[in-house]
Amino acid sequence: MKIDHVLWKEAIYIHLLNNDDENCVNQHTECRLGKWYYQGEGRKFAGSEAFRRLEEPHKLVHQSGRLALAANMAGDQDAVVKYIQQMEQASVDVIKYIDALHN
Repeated sequence: MKIDHVLWKEAIYIHLLNNDDENCVNQHTECRLGKWYYQGEGRKFAGSEAFRRLEEPHKLVHQSGRLALAANMAGDQDAVVKYIQQMEQASVDVIKYIDALHN
């Protein structure tokens, strides 16, 4: 799951470089981690606090990434930096909770 998460973030940076809009990336329920969390094997961890805490930062990673792309399209580089920072901070929490599930 961690590799899929990192690859999703990498795609945001590539889309920024290509000046793509926010519609080119999927929602938090559509990525591999989201499918694992909402529909797949992740459900077996539903009783875990780490599992419950994973949802919000995962949503924020997607939301912030999409907002960064929208800000880039609008030419607002200050907002791009702000949203990328939010995405990266939320990503730290995502990784922390994924690690907690597997320890």
